Amino acid sequence: MAKLIMTNIRMIDTDVGVSLRKGSNLEVEMDDVVMTRGRTLFEERDTPSLAQSLGLPEDTPAEEVVRVIRALQVIPNEQTSERIEALKGSSIWTYIERSANAATVIEGLFAVAAYAATIG
Repeated sequence: MAKLIMTNIRMIDTDVGVSLRKGSNLEVEMDDVVMTRGRTLFEERDTPSLAQSLGLPEDTPAEEVVRVIRALQVIPNEQTSERIEALKGSSIWTYIERSANAATVIEGLFAVAAYAATIG
């Protein structure tokens, strides 16, 4: 088990001091830790879905993300405009448009599709 030791720490204007994925096998030891004007010292958070990790809205259907990644796998990486057109014609395009940063989402989808193509 890994161990996180925090000693003589001052957190000021911090939203969350320590954030760990739920189920992490980590022991946290704190001594002389002070948070000023903060909301949460320690939180366990749920692991984000694939859609969320790509920057898509939380309500994006997982099966649609998988479907579009499979569709992108068959379009060569060099054919960027064709890949973008495939996204625009997909069922998740409306979710991409609602994301905070569509360019980042598209890059992420392209990267996942490229990786998935290498592992079969």
